[in-house]
Order: sequence, then structure tokens, then C-alpha cells
Amino acid sequence: MKKTALTLLLLLGTVFALSAQDIETSDESVKENTPTWRFAIQGGGSYRLAGIPSDASEIEKSHIKKLKWGLAYGADITGFFSENLGAGIKFHNAHFGHEMPVTAQINGRTKSGSLEDQINIFFVGPILSTRSLNRTKTNAFILSWGLGYIGYNDAAKVVDSYRLKGGSLGFLAEVGYDIGLAPHLSLGFALTYMSGTLSSYKITNQAGQTQEVKLEKGEREGLANLSVNIGLRYNL
Repeated sequence: MKKTALTLLLLLGTVFALSAQDIETSDESVKENTPTWRFAIQGGGSYRLAGIPSDASEIEKSHIKKLKWGLAYGADITGFFSENLGAGIKFHNAHFGHEMPVTAQINGRTKSGSLEDQINIFFVGPILSTRSLNRTKTNAFILSWGLGYIGYNDAAKVVDSYRLKGGSLGFLAEVGYDIGLAPHLSLGFALTYMSGTLSSYKITNQAGQTQEVKLEKGEREGLANLSVNIGLRYNL
């Protein structure tokens, strides 16, 4: 599923870039209007691509399915060296949450309460971007890639509350299209893919005690997700 999503993303980017090659023009005023800086904010929906463990209980499977869908938001700044190539920094966060009532055995005692996860998976790091502008420099296809830090933060509860934190090297790819609304302002649409693997995390219980947990190869947490976003872009 992760390979399919990434392949689709790259194919879309290639098609978009090829279809948006600049038309030759002698109009110097159009050439001077090529923006150098792009500031973007966006939000939308996200879907986690990691599978459901086969040994999970029926309650756990139901809970994990509800955690598949979430919300995404982010921002980035890109400076372009030329009309077609630029670099910048990006932050992108995907939030997934669900809560349901459960009864659990804790320290030999039966307790009733909630099974809850409030998960944030975020990427922050440098990006490389390619851009294809239309003839009037008002619309643009943008394709970006980045390597950076992908973090995992879960405010969880199995009757008692605890918090999980971890992170690793992350990858992000995004393809988008910006439509000019007014001078310097555009409406943008984007498909964002980010991925990474959590091999360890720190868990803190409600008493404030923290310990580190190492995950074996078959137990590692897949952080890949795919987001559809809409937002505003300011171009200078």
C-alpha cells in the first residue's frame, strides 16, 4: 500500500510537470513577475497506511480501524533559485484520535474506563521543490521531496493514562497545484505522503515515571500516511 501511494504520487507529479511546461513568450513584464518566495499554509484529511496487527483482539482491531482516518495541517517556506528549482523547510502534522469504553485487568484488578489514543505524527525538515509555471506566472504545479525528522506523540489511555513519544528519520513527498486568486495570493491543492518507522519510544505513566521501549523488527510501528490538503499560498 505504501509503495502504491508513493508511486501514484510520483506519477502524478511527472504528469503535472510535463503538462505545465512554460510557453515561450517575449513579454518581459511576464518574465519579471516570476515569484521568488512561496509561503504556504494548508489543512485537510489524512489516512494512515500501516496495516492492522493480525494478533490484535477484536476490540483492538475496531479501535485501530477508527484511528486510520484523521486531520492534517502544515506550513512551509520555499525560496526559488530559478523559475523551476527551489528549496525550503516544511512542517506537516497528521492527527488521529479515537476513544471507546473498555474493561481491563490492571495489576490483577478489573477496572472500567476508556481505551483512547490521540496520536500526532509530524514531519519537519528541509525540502527540495520543482515548479512549473503557466505562461502568465499565475498558476503552478509544485513537486517537493524532503528528508527530516518524523515524530510520534500519543496521549493514550487504557483505563489509566500514559504518553508515548518517539521519532526517526522521515521522508516526505508532495505534489500540488496553485491557482492564482489575486496578485501574490493563490489557492493551493496538494497530495502529501510522509513515512517513517518507529523502532523505539519512551512511555510515561500518569505518575510521571518514564522508561524506554525497544521494538523488535516485526513489532515496529509504521508511520506512513497520505493526506489531501487545501490552503493558501503567498508568493513574492
